[in-house]
Amino acid sequence: MDLTSVGGSGPAGRITRADLEAHIAGGGAVASSGPARTRRTGTTEIKVAGLRRRIADGMTASYSTIPHFSYFEEVDVTELEALRQHLNANREEGQPKLTYLPFIMLGLAKALGEHPICNAHYEDDRLTVVRHEAVHLGIATQTERGLYVPVVQHVEALDIWDAARQMSEVVTATRDGKATSAPL
Repeated sequence: MDLTSVGGSGPAGRITRADLEAHIAGGGAVASSGPARTRRTGTTEIKVAGLRRRIADGMTASYSTIPHFSYFEEVDVTELEALRQHLNANREEGQPKLTYLPFIMLGLAKALGEHPICNAHYEDDRLTVVRHEAVHLGIATQTERGLYVPVVQHVEALDIWDAARQMSEVVTATRDGKATSAPL
């Protein structure tokens, strides 16, 4: 149906259901389908340079050299939510509001401390596995310029408030385009 041929009687000239029914009853045309669809065949090439190139190179290398796995577990977070709400209700001035992510960050740091082989990389040329004591976590961050992954350094040494604060700082700097390439 071509809505430009339907008179609107609603507020500010909006078309109501009654307007549509009256249009159809009065012999108005009803289209059999939506707008015509056409196949798109074009492509757009975007040169990748600078920081985006380094990110692309790193992602390509990680895909081909790092073992990937996924693990899913259903958990009851009722007590965690109660703790989060309690901490947020009693936080000191200047402390960030807690989301689930700082708790997950600290949980990951603890788990990686208990299972250090999961915080390691393999150096093929030296036939060596290098285990890291430090826990640096990347936080996927959508920006107007695309997806970036700023890194919170030394999560193993942070408390919940510092984890939330540092996460907020690196994410905000990344979204504002003010992050240096070092933490990305």
